[in-house]
Amino acid sequence: MFTLDDLRQTRIYQDAQQECLEIGLQRGKKVEAEQLILRLLRKRFKNLTNSQVEYISALDLEQLENLGEAFLDFSDPTNLDEWLDSQI
Repeated sequence: MFTLDDLRQTRIYQDAQQECLEIGLQRGKKVEAEQLILRLLRKRFKNLTNSQVEYISALDLEQLENLGEAFLDFSDPTNLDEWLDSQI
């Protein structure tokens, strides 16, 4: 009889478990980056529009990292809008 422990020993199970772990880690990194960027933007510009927040939430991890660097050069919310428009 094939048990759960037997299943856990299979290569397919271990590969699937590793893939799920990697996906979870990537999602966690994205969420953390998104939250940090939004906090920084809100601190500098006070309010963000719903549209800005939606655009930022749709960015992937690499784009969020790029936004984090670009943010240092922003002087007003218009710079954020221009940067977001360039990503579409």
